[in-house]
Amino acid sequence: MSVTEMNTTNGFLVHIFPIQIILNKYATFVAMIFRPDGLHRANFLLEGDDYNNWGNDDNYIRNYICSKETYLGSPV
Repeated sequence: MSVTEMNTTNGFLVHIFPIQIILNKYATFVAMIFRPDGLHRANFLLEGDDYNNWGNDDNYIRNYICSKETYLGSPV
């Protein structure tokens, strides 16, 4: 996944930066969230069931971000 943009139902813009993977262990990535109070950097670690459930579906990553940063709403 290259840098990807996503909008959310609550009006936020999120840039998702490339994912770093340690095969069969975990994945890490950064999202920059454009909020009214400024830019917010969120770091994510996918491991265990979250890593195993990901597969190769980029929508899983978008939904994962929104589930961790609940104020975002849902991906659009």
